[in-house]
Amino acid sequence: MSARAFLSDSMKISPKLKIFLIMMVYLLTGCVSSNQSLFLKNNKDTLYPLFDEWNASGRFIVTHEKESINAKFIWKQETEEFELRILNSLGMRSIVFRGNNQGINSIDGAASDDIIAHEDLLELIPLGEMRYWLTGNPNPMIKFSPYSKDSENISFIQSGWNVKILENREIDSIYFPEKINISNSKSSITILIYDWKI
Repeated sequence: MSARAFLSDSMKISPKLKIFLIMMVYLLTGCVSSNQSLFLKNNKDTLYPLFDEWNASGRFIVTHEKESINAKFIWKQETEEFELRILNSLGMRSIVFRGNNQGINSIDGAASDDIIAHEDLLELIPLGEMRYWLTGNPNPMIKFSPYSKDSENISFIQSGWNVKILENREIDSIYFPEKINISNSKSSITILIYDWKI
């Protein structure tokens, strides 16, 4: 039995409306495929690989107005879930953020006074995007522009932040960011990544 048998005369689609709907579907799928192609086509030449699970450790410096914090970090990404451990300058005490793409689910750990003293600075870190930015990629779910690449550096603007990959490291023929600068009109974050694990 054809689908047409279920439609009453009042539900039939006029030929003009059919053409309009076909054009809209074509345009919408064209937008989706062109956006996806940025991440799929020539991936090696345009973007760093986007892994679902990885670990990175290093150091970051957050500067906001006249305040700054310098601390070590360990980031563990497992599909949608992340764990960010921020350690004090001696690396002995830490604070742990756990969350996903929706935000932070929990904060715990025996944080040292120097980390707690800079709690307002830590809130400046855009954790929702950091999963992607640490790997050198824009968040594929949020608009970004303009994407540019010269001989060594990659940069883009997303969520009001300028993201620049300043140095890279090659591991098993794959390039990973080693030095990243993230800035907006009020704040600057420099990230140095010493170790990558995939």
